[in-house]
Amino acid sequence: MKVGDYVRVKYPPGSDKVWARRRHGIIVKFDIDDDPVIMWSHKGKTWNEANYRCDIIVLSETSGEEVSNA
Repeated sequence: MKVGDYVRVKYPPGSDKVWARRRHGIIVKFDIDDDPVIMWSHKGKTWNEANYRCDIIVLSETSGEEVSNA
């Protein structure tokens, strides 16, 4: 996972109202625990939120080096 990667949550859309809003996002940075902070977008609204790596699927990778706080 790298900054700029296009991602979504692993859970199928609609499986939970909370996760349904997190269908598409872009990694903007990594937090102190090296988990991605994702800029989510849904129905014209955007917000940044840290998510566990295990909950994220990368849909499209950016070129470049992996970025982390480690």
